[in-house]
Amino acid sequence: VASQIHDIGLETDFVMGKAWVVPMKTGELKIPGTVVGDHSSSLMGGFTASWTPEEGTMTDANPTVREINLKAKKLTGLIKYSSELYTDSQGGQDAITSLCGKGVGWYRLKAWLSGSGSGEPQGVQNSPCLVSCAKETGQAADSIVFENILKMISQFYMPGFTKAVWVANPSCIPQLMSLSISVGTGGAPIQPAMTPDANGNFILMTRPVIFTEHAPTLGDANDLMLCDFSQYAIGLTEEMRYDQSIHAAFTSDQIYSRIITRVDGTPLWNEALTLASGQEVSPFVGLVERA
Repeated sequence: VASQIHDIGLETDFVMGKAWVVPMKTGELKIPGTVVGDHSSSLMGGFTASWTPEEGTMTDANPTVREINLKAKKLTGLIKYSSELYTDSQGGQDAITSLCGKGVGWYRLKAWLSGSGSGEPQGVQNSPCLVSCAKETGQAADSIVFENILKMISQFYMPGFTKAVWVANPSCIPQLMSLSISVGTGGAPIQPAMTPDANGNFILMTRPVIFTEHAPTLGDANDLMLCDFSQYAIGLTEEMRYDQSIHAAFTSDQIYSRIITRVDGTPLWNEALTLASGQEVSPFVGLVERA
């Protein structure tokens, strides 16, 4: 049953299928990570290379790595239901399993996106590597304009663009469906709006758009994000516990089911990357508040 719950949870957790999932055999796991830094004088971690003449002396460098510490946080669910619901309803145990799986997936996804990092995973919205894209001068409240989209892409770490997805609140749909570019009086507006593909999935600037209630409402910061979740690490303990008991509510003929899973998550980057040009880029870019 526990494995079924996990599989159902994955159906509602789009981050986990894209992230770097690391099995945890104990409650704590240390993995190496790069010190992002900047490219003005070296690459990530302090790597340098130089053109050296024949018999010339090479310049040494001392690249550094940092330690990412994943500590399993316990996510629990406890539900109580009548024995009649369990035995007489269509589906019975399958219905309870489905409920638990969808619940686990919902709360895990919320943590991957907006977790504080204190007693729960650190979500990308609270990551120190998040780059916040500024709004346009005079931009109307609760609006998304095409210039926002272009600037978000320009602030994204482009080696990961082919793996990137847009994450948005459903309240953003009218704005994203009506994006346009003004071309003055010489021609008609060009419509670069979000469009559905043949399977009904939404596409914006070649990248998939995923809508979730866990993204802030239209106009709030990070209501629209561009994310490469391969740069997010998830520590997952090997076992999910699922138990049932008739004893705690014995006199009322009710059943308790509990589910316990232990996970942690954090972005792999400790800060945004400063390019040689001085511009900051990141695998996680969000749009600022437009109030």
